[in-house]
Amino acid sequence: MKEIILFCILFTANIIAQDVNFHIPDSTLKVEPTPEQLELWNKFNNSQSNSLEIRWDYSTGSVASILGKPFKIKEDSPQKIAETFFLEYSKIFRMKLE
Repeated sequence: MKEIILFCILFTANIIAQDVNFHIPDSTLKVEPTPEQLELWNKFNNSQSNSLEIRWDYSTGSVASILGKPFKIKEDSPQKIAETFFLEYSKIFRMKLE
């Protein structure tokens, strides 16, 4: 159940990130992930025993998809899991939390 919850969180984050991405009219531009995004991704993936693969959307510099084995999830409420994830890793998705 918790794997499904985390999948939903990541899926929602990806949709939100795509909705707020900057429109780049020239499709030949390649937007690389920032060093901060890469550092946060490595931190997150290390916490998951490096069992995940990320695919970047180079038209926006944000995450296109995350693939891999089920996530290690702490025992907590789904709301707390989502809040903690977004607070720690929102910049991977280029999200700004208020």
